[in-house]
Amino acid sequence: NIKNDLNRSKFLFNVFIFWVKLLNKKFNILDTFEKTYIYHQMYSGLNMNIEKNNLMKFKQSFQPFNKFIIVPDVYYCDKNIIIESEEKGYHIDEFKKLHPDKLDHVINIIQAIFYKMFFDNFLHADIHPANFFIQLNEFNQPKIILLDFGLVESFDSNFFNKLIFLFQQNI
Repeated sequence: NIKNDLNRSKFLFNVFIFWVKLLNKKFNILDTFEKTYIYHQMYSGLNMNIEKNNLMKFKQSFQPFNKFIIVPDVYYCDKNIIIESEEKGYHIDEFKKLHPDKLDHVINIIQAIFYKMFFDNFLHADIHPANFFIQLNEFNQPKIILLDFGLVESFDSNFFNKLIFLFQQNI
């Protein structure tokens, strides 16, 4: 059950924050409001209409880069279900084995995706190897397929400053 998984994640997140604060008294990265906001975002990811809206924003934002990036089309959506175009590609581990000569190009595209997300302040908050695939276009060049837009966020400068502080204190 997805809600049970989210409740477990919420619990583990709180345990993590408790221990970090215990070990580092200066640590105050997340106040109660921000934690509540993060939990709200986690649960709102269960609403497929929100995912569709996020996907459409990404599709529009990355449209000028469609030679390198694919965002699926949405065929149908309601609160509980989203039907998207099927985009076939390789998992990163499989791609590395089959096309090691193209890995630098893939890394450059992924870096450009992150740069664009930060520049637009519209961040895919769940990018991991299961949420993107790689395919080769008609010129045998890699394209990144982005998936799962349930956790997408924009942050104010205060939150970014706290993240920077966290990294500076813990690196």
